[in-house]
Amino acid sequence: MKDLLVNGSAVLDLVLGLVDTMIGLGIFPGGDARFAGTGSGRRSGGSGLGPTIVVEESHEIRILPEAGPKVRAFVSAVARLESTGLVWTATLDKDAALAAFAWGFRADDIVERLAAYSGQPLPQSVRFSLDSWEAAGLSVRLRSGIVVALDGHHAAVLEHTPRAHGLIREKLAEGVYLLHAANLKDAEKALNGLGIRADVRGLREAGPAVAWTEAELASAPSIMSFIPQPMVISPGTAILESRRPGIIAAMLARLYTLDLTVDAKAAMADRIRAGYILSEDQLISADPPPDASVASGLDYPGKVRLLERALRECAGVEMDCLDGDNRYRITGWPREIQRNPEGLSVVIQGVNTEARSIPVRAVSKVRLIQTDLFGE
Repeated sequence: MKDLLVNGSAVLDLVLGLVDTMIGLGIFPGGDARFAGTGSGRRSGGSGLGPTIVVEESHEIRILPEAGPKVRAFVSAVARLESTGLVWTATLDKDAALAAFAWGFRADDIVERLAAYSGQPLPQSVRFSLDSWEAAGLSVRLRSGIVVALDGHHAAVLEHTPRAHGLIREKLAEGVYLLHAANLKDAEKALNGLGIRADVRGLREAGPAVAWTEAELASAPSIMSFIPQPMVISPGTAILESRRPGIIAAMLARLYTLDLTVDAKAAMADRIRAGYILSEDQLISADPPPDASVASGLDYPGKVRLLERALRECAGVEMDCLDGDNRYRITGWPREIQRNPEGLSVVIQGVNTEARSIPVRAVSKVRLIQTDLFGE
């Protein structure tokens, strides 16, 4: 018999345990020694006396006294239990079937088991209903997790390697699998362990960044109106709110007397304007922020992160680039990060030049400019 999916088996085991316990406690009327929870019923469908259920064309299922806990648990998992007298009754309706499908049962599995327990083929109306309900239930499937898409060779490796059976959560389509993995790194490690080389560098858990093009930014002039302005104090303290401009001006004036780098001062100024620093004591005791505004050398991910940050914040960057033996510097605003067969490229709009595309691999250094490019 075709095995049920992992989730369906888990539900069946849960219901089986409940039924076994309740019968053993005598909770159900008619729970006599013929199907008391002795443990043998868990291993077999019934007592071996013949059919243990009757399935009617009306979709009603009658569970006979001879049925063991396993049969009762299965029917309870896929149908709606109506009564639990000497003869249990259940109804196989759409809601119950859809719930069973959601937990991993399949129409073929249900038909096969019900036919085996009843000792005869199921009525055509029941088979037709199960098939149509399954099609409806599978027409829309929501899944959350790590998905891998493989070609034919790697898909065969994943499906036929015994060590990989615990990795596959669900086969979504041909060569597309939902994995049992907590994050991208775990999935990468598991796949590499199977000989399927996976590389998640450049990917992020939240998915690829979506950057607005210059045309999209121009078509949304009011976007900044949706961003709440940072407040020094809560809205309820109107007296302190009136002092906000003076506090900010005083803190900025004191900041520029401190012995900090230009980038550190710019970052601290952002914190002052956002209301995180309200007094000179806080300013003096505050740790200078780490220099996260520069990425260079072999720090390829750092350069990409800095360019993505500039895109999000509409900030400018200064880039040192290599073109063969030539070195040049360009200052401007990143407009888009493009993915192509050669890698990532950034489209940058210079201060007095046209937009141009530069491969990220040709960028030796990126510096985020935290002040206006025009010095305002």
